[in-house]
Amino acid sequence: MKLAIKLQLLYLVAIFLVLSLTIQLLAKPPQSERQKITIEQIRQLDFGVIELPTERAVTIVIGSDGRLANSSTANYIDQSEVSSGRYLITSQVNQTISISAYDNRSPSGFKLQKLYGRFDNGRERNLLARGLNDLEIKRGASKMLEIGAKLRISKRLAEGTYNPS
Repeated sequence: MKLAIKLQLLYLVAIFLVLSLTIQLLAKPPQSERQKITIEQIRQLDFGVIELPTERAVTIVIGSDGRLANSSTANYIDQSEVSSGRYLITSQVNQTISISAYDNRSPSGFKLQKLYGRFDNGRERNLLARGLNDLEIKRGASKMLEIGAKLRISKRLAEGTYNPS
């Protein structure tokens, strides 16, 4: 019997993947100004609902534009909720920032291979490999950070429904 697996990434932290999104201030403003950059989640990164178990390992690739890539090999039960993550970054100061991320711990059966990020409709980059650097945010401005991912799921994953939200 095959059951569904639902994969979501909420606030960049999930039960099976713990990601750390780091925003580093390159210029060191006074402590009071460091508090004036905010990140608001607009939409979560959602991998949709796939069928398990599988006869082979499967890969899910969602671009930062929210599209499911043709290279995804999972058998989908429901693709309607597949989406990239969207985060609104707002600054009350003129600031240059860098954004990086890492896979802190993936449990057995899941491997985060890439985490794609695109800032303010710029070029998509792998946040796990090199991050996004020297991003400018003007005082009073808001910029969108869009997150996609490449996730590999082992064929050894047991039957069941996984909802790490």
